[in-house]
Order: sequence, then structure tokens, then C-alpha cells
Amino acid sequence: MKIDLHVHAKERSDCAIDGEEEIIRAAIAYGLGGLAFTDHQRLVPPERLAELNRRYAPFRVFGGIEITLLDGEDMLVLGVHDRELEARDWNYQDLFGFVREQNGFLALAHP
Repeated sequence: MKIDLHVHAKERSDCAIDGEEEIIRAAIAYGLGGLAFTDHQRLVPPERLAELNRRYAPFRVFGGIEITLLDGEDMLVLGVHDRELEARDWNYQDLFGFVREQNGFLALAHP
């Protein structure tokens, strides 16, 4: 399955042009099997993820977040849906530890 793991939607990111459903329809048209919304400093509410997954099944919609660290680096966090990600200012060591404790995935957003 092909999945885009770094997608922003206009509902939560000022840098995005299209909304969630427009993006999902385009991803399906391009032959993707899923995507992860990784908006800046904001998580997609779990209820919304469930709704999108019901509506567009078998296409998969995952939630993640792009976090700007105190040093200015942008990191993607996947597999962790904890509001603490939105609430704190993070350095790399603290974010790495937090994500690792929850068995999540952490990667540079713009390598």
C-alpha cells in the first residue's frame, strides 16, 4: 500500500490550500491507499479520523503531527495521539523520549 505520511489540511494548517476531503479524494485518484495528516502543532481529533475512515474506506486516514522544536527543526510524529504533543514546547531529547515511551514513530519533516 502506498501512503503519504506528511500531509497538511487547511482545517488546521495555514500553509495548506485544500481541505481534508479534497485531499483524500485526490489521493484516491492518484492511487494511494492512505495518508497521514501531520498538521503544524495540531492533531486531528480522533472522532474526525474515525469519520473520515468510515466515509472513505477502504482508504486509510491516519493522524500525526508536525512539531517545530525549540531549535527550529520540524519533526513528524506518527502513532501517538496525545494532546500533550500540542501543549508543550519540545526539544529533541524530550520529544524523542516521549514518542519512544508510547511506541510511536519520529522522523525529520524536511530532511
